Parts: sequence; C-alpha cells; structure tokens
Amino acid sequence: TLVSKFNESAATIPQLWQLLWHFGRSCVAPSSRDALLDAVIGLDSILSTTGENAAYKFRLHGTAILTEDPKEVEKAHK
Repeated sequence: TLVSKFNESAATIPQLWQLLWHFGRSCVAPSSRDALLDAVIGLDSILSTTGENAAYKFRLHGTAILTEDPKEVEKAHK
C-alpha cells in the first residue's frame, strides 16, 4: 500500500515526515500566504542537500515582505 511504501521510505529518509507535516499544514492554512510558506518549508526540508533547512531565511524574508508595521516585525518573525 501507499502507507507502507511511505513508511519504508521514511525509515531511510527521516525528512519525509517533516515534509508530510508541512504539506498537511499547507492544505488547511487559513491564507494562501501561509499555505505557500508551509509548502516551501516542507519542500526545502526534503530537497536541501546541505542538511540545513532554510526556515530561518524564509522567516527573515517573509517578515520583510509581510510586515508593514515596524511594531509587528518581532511578532511576524516568530
């Protein structure tokens, strides 16, 4: 079954669980912006060849793009 194949793959590629979690979140995100961000973070977790994910970069650039009020920067970054 598909589930057993996923479990076999996840045994050798642990990032698959993180990818699946982010994909699930992107499907139920309240806004298209949040859906895109979760999808990209999930893809980065599986496609990154350095072993480091780019979540920090996404938060940093996302904060700069999405925050208009300087008082909301810290909240948006978190």
